[in-house]
Amino acid sequence: MAKRPKPRNGRHSAHSAGSIKRHCSLDQSPPSKERMDDVVERLIGEGRMPGQEAFMQVRAQAVKKWQGVELVFGTIQGGAGTETLVFIPAERAQQLAAIHKAIGQAKTWGEFRLRISAEDWNELVRCFDEYDKAPQPGDAFNAEYVPGFTDGDWPDWPEQEMMSWLPPEHVARFGKQHQSVLNGPFLSFDPKYLSEIVMALESVGHTCRRDDALIAQACGRGVTWG
Repeated sequence: MAKRPKPRNGRHSAHSAGSIKRHCSLDQSPPSKERMDDVVERLIGEGRMPGQEAFMQVRAQAVKKWQGVELVFGTIQGGAGTETLVFIPAERAQQLAAIHKAIGQAKTWGEFRLRISAEDWNELVRCFDEYDKAPQPGDAFNAEYVPGFTDGDWPDWPEQEMMSWLPPEHVARFGKQHQSVLNGPFLSFDPKYLSEIVMALESVGHTCRRDDALIAQACGRGVTWG
């Protein structure tokens, strides 16, 4: 059972978006509206996901935020253990790549803060405020102290994030939904459908640009730390 690579010594770990965590894939059946609803209902019942209404509000906000924006895409070895296409809004891909690069290279917390977006830093500060005080800028950086990082809760997992902003009709048409052991559903897209997927996304206003290197960086591939 494959898991998403963890950025240390090529090993694997869970990684999640928000409160949804994930480990290795169990289910590789095609997605459908009914199946997605079943998964969401189960996760809500287990307390691992906000209520249906809150989930749909978050999804609607994400779809609106990224509607018509430039997308970058590329292929990686995905969480299901197979090659998959990953699509990420270009702006967010740059932010995720910056996070992973900063985690691997920052020497102090001040340097780490300067390397990532203000939005991502503010998210971390809120997590620090919940448990402990944020480190001082001159403190030596340690990735293990980044809230949620070693547990796989931060930053976003693009294979799962696609569920929150891609048009649902395209997910149902081209995507395959997988269920992790502990941490919720995620998507894969067979590279053989690349032309059709790009055409479908461009038909609703997106522009699509291939950048395999950026996608790999945004997914944390090749990052070492510690």
